Formats: sequence, structure tokens, C-alpha cells
Amino acid sequence: MKRLKLDLKLKKMTKKKIKLKSGDLVKVITGDFRGVVDYISRIEPQKQKVYLKKVARKKYDKSTPERKKSSQLKEIMIPLHISNVKHWEEKEAGQE
Repeated sequence: MKRLKLDLKLKKMTKKKIKLKSGDLVKVITGDFRGVVDYISRIEPQKQKVYLKKVARKKYDKSTPERKKSSQLKEIMIPLHISNVKHWEEKEAGQE
């Protein structure tokens, strides 16, 4: 029983290291948005997800009764798994 508690405690204490930070330039390497280069706007380390501004879908906003009548489209950022993006450095045209 003590061994099980110790294992659970260690799982809670360990964090997965993420080399990316908010504001880093990344390129999407797999999925529907492959080839998109954008800056990271938000990261969720526990879920290992990143959010990019260019990777978004449109959804009808029906959160309030006034908006239900007009049915306005709202852009929602889609989460991408960290393994589907890679760090990208913009190369200057003169350095090639």
C-alpha cells in the first residue's frame, strides 16, 4: 500500500519538460494546418498543447440571448499537440 502511495506521489511531482515558450516562432509539421508558421500565444504544459493565432476555426457565438439572434461567427484557437510543431528560426534573405 505504501509503495502505491509513493508511486502516485512521484507521478504528481514530476513535470514534463517543454522546450517551447510563449512567443516562440514554430512551424506546424503534421495535420491539417501543416506548413503554418506562427508565434505561440498560449501553452498548456499538463495537456502538452500549444495554441497559435493562425490555427483557428470559426464557431457561432451563442453565449448570450442577444448574440443568439444575430449568430455571429467567432474564431476559436485550436490546440495542437507539442509533437506536431517544431521550433522555427526565420532566416534572413542575405544569409543564404
